[in-house]
This record gives sequence, C-alpha cells and structure tokens, in this order.
Amino acid sequence: MENGKNGPKRTLVIPGEVLDEGNLKAGKNTYQRDNKIYASQMGFKSVTSNYVNVIPLSGRYIPKPDDLVIGIVQNVSPTTWLVDVNSPYPAPLHVNEVPWRVDFGDTARYLNAGDTLLARIYIVDEIKRIQITMKDQGSRKLTGGQIIEISPTKVPRVIGKGGSMISLIKQKTMCRLFVGQNGRIWIDGEPEKIRIAMNAIQFIERESHKFGLTESVEQYLNNVLSTNDPGEPVVPKIVPPNPHPKEQVPDMRDDGPKSDDSKPQDPPSVQDAGPVEAPVTTVEEKEVPQPEPIPSPEIRSFQPPTPPVSPAISAPIIDKPVIDTPHVLEGYDTKPEEKPAVEKPKEQILKDEEFERVNEE
Repeated sequence: MENGKNGPKRTLVIPGEVLDEGNLKAGKNTYQRDNKIYASQMGFKSVTSNYVNVIPLSGRYIPKPDDLVIGIVQNVSPTTWLVDVNSPYPAPLHVNEVPWRVDFGDTARYLNAGDTLLARIYIVDEIKRIQITMKDQGSRKLTGGQIIEISPTKVPRVIGKGGSMISLIKQKTMCRLFVGQNGRIWIDGEPEKIRIAMNAIQFIERESHKFGLTESVEQYLNNVLSTNDPGEPVVPKIVPPNPHPKEQVPDMRDDGPKSDDSKPQDPPSVQDAGPVEAPVTTVEEKEVPQPEPIPSPEIRSFQPPTPPVSPAISAPIIDKPVIDTPHVLEGYDTKPEEKPAVEKPKEQILKDEEFERVNEE
C-alpha cells in the first residue's frame, strides 16, 4: 500500500511478483517458496491480520465448503435436483437435504426447473464437484425479485466490513437483498428501489479498487433518492453515417470564365414562361404478323405390336416303359378269366333251403 496525494493507494501486482520476504504469512491467491511470498493472480495487494493476500481483478467462482450460494434449478429427477451455482459443474441437491418431506417422484411439487433457491455448500471434492444442502439456517426458496450477477471477486466489496455496505443499501432502498458468494445477488422490493439498488451494486463493482467506497455509495444514494432519479446511465445517441452520401460531381462543361460575383438566377415563373405545349410524336402503325395456326395432332388408335413368332421347338421323344397289360395289348383276350364255382357244403345247403321255406310260410 502506497500513500499518494489524495490518500492511500492500492498496489497492483502481477503473477510471480514478490509480495513479502519472510515477515508475513501467505494468504489468498499467493504461494510461498524459499521464504518468499509470491502472487498467483493479477490483482491488488492486501495485508490483513499478518496475512498478505491478493484481491483479483476478475475471475471465476471457486466453490468452497460452507459458502452461501444462490442457485437456479436446471433439471428435476425423482430423487434429486440439479442446480446451477455458477461453477464448472451443476450441484446435485438430494431430497434428504431439503427441509421438506418429499415422496419418490414428487420433487417437482416443491422445486421445479427455473426456481431460485438459497443454499449452502457442504461437500467439495478434489475436482471441484460439489453438493449443496438447504437444511442449514437461512437456506430457503426465493420467490419473486430479480437477480443480478457480478464478478465473484467483487462480492466482499459489496458486503463490506461486517456487512456495512449491504446494510447501507438495504437501509436506503428498503429492499430485501441476499448476496451469494458465487456472484449472484437477489433483490426484492419496489421496482424503482430495485433499480436504484442494482445501479449502486454496479457502481461498487466498477469502483471496487478505490478507497472510501462506502462514503461514495452513501453520497450516490442520497443524491438519487433526493431527486427521485434512479440514476440510470445516459447512453449517447450514435448516429450512423450515411451509407450513400451525395457526391459532388464537377461540371466538365467549359462555358468560359465565370465571375466570382455571379449568383444563381431565379427560375422563371410560370406566368412568364407561358403555356408549354407538349411535343406531339407520331407513331407509325405497322402490321403485326399473325401467328401461323398450329396443326392439330392426328389421333390414331393404339395397336399393340405383334410379338415375333418363335420357331417351333420339337419336344424330345422319351421312351416310356411298356406295361404288359393283357386288356390293352393287341392279340390278347380282353375277357376276364372265369373263376371255378365253389361247391357249398351240405350243411350250408340245408340251412339255405330251410331259410327259404320259412320265408315262404
């Protein structure tokens, strides 16, 4: 830290620059080697409680356990929610880590995609995958309001020492504010007051490297609230150039020397000019050749073409075996052979005669 004409100034450091040589302890965004402390990021040097730190100018959010974050639900499953907390990976929120008793498959009833919540990080593994919980005190579902995002490295300046800066904004604008360590700030209140609070937060982010920031913000809020002007920055009106400007074409005619006192003559009036007769043009009439009639096409009946006659193909003669059938072959007797009569036994003859006699009676 250096002293200037207008007060103390912050020292801007770059990665690899020596911050201290054995008198202090290495803090945030620093590393120690050979009893020397070096900066690991570009930012401002800060010494607090015997620790030397580097406040980075910008950067992404690096999750740490016990951080209070503002998340937005991205996806809903039967037992978990996937929440965007502005980190490399979405954070899962299990049904066992919410203050409600959620049945299986009933998660969308409590938190749906697009809902905003205030949660706390309780697990961070070695590859920065995190898990969040809502069972901690202060965690809740946020309804209404608006969310503004700032650089996560500027969150400590928005909160202030002991919460002085955020308390000042709440007191002046009468708005409810929740600040997440992931760079998201939730604001709820009257529309005009929300606008003033958002402008104040953007002013803090823009002027975070300066000293006396709390007094500057308080003066800004007093001026804005006294004039009822939300303090919206004025955007200059940019007029695009004419893409087709009128080019001045020089007069190439040589009408002789012209005097400097020559003035353009007034156009003649209509009364002096008199009636203007329009020129009459005659058009020769020419005979237009008539188009020749198009002959109508002849209509002919369709006759299918006659298929070519193929030469007759004689089938090969196949010798069939001769079946020796006496009733077919010539020279044989076609009468069936007579079988000799079979003589009946006497007992059968007697039975037949007796049967005939009984029938006659």
